[in-house]
Amino acid sequence: MSVAAGTPPSRRWWLIVVLAASIALNLFFISVIAGTAVQMRAGGPAERFERIGARLQLNPDQQAALRVFVVTLRQRGKAARDINMAIWKQLGDPALDQAQIPALLDKTVQGRAAFQSALAAALGQFLQTLSPEQRAAFITGTTAGNQPQGPFRAIRELLR
Repeated sequence: MSVAAGTPPSRRWWLIVVLAASIALNLFFISVIAGTAVQMRAGGPAERFERIGARLQLNPDQQAALRVFVVTLRQRGKAARDINMAIWKQLGDPALDQAQIPALLDKTVQGRAAFQSALAAALGQFLQTLSPEQRAAFITGTTAGNQPQGPFRAIRELLR
C-alpha cells in the first residue's frame, strides 16, 4: 500500500475494493478457461464409455462387446453426422425447391433412427455380458456425467 500512502482512508478503501473485484474476476475467468480445457480433454461419448468400461474390470468377452459398442458409436455417429451435414448443405442451397425440404428433413430423422437402432443393439449386447453389479456400476458411471458442470455448478445445485 505504499502507492496509496498519501491518499485519504476512504480512497484507500475503494482501491482495495477495486483490487479485490479485479482479482475475483480474474480467478473466475481462469476457472472458466480451465474447466473448458478439462471438458475438452475428456473426449466424446466413446471415450467416456471406454473410461467407464476400464473401471469395471471386464473379462475378455466383455471387453470385446464394449469394443463393438464403442466402434458402432464412432462409426455410425460419424456416418450420421456426415449425412446430416450433406443434407444441411442442400437445405442452405438458395436454388433448393421448397417442396424438397420436408423430404430432406425426413432423411435426417431416418438417419438418426438408424444410428440409434444400431447403437441400442450394440449397447444391449454389451449390457447382457455384464454382471448385475457391473451393469449397475456402468449405468451409474454413464449418468454421473449428466451432472451440472462449470463454475456455476454450486449455484445451480442451490437453486434445485
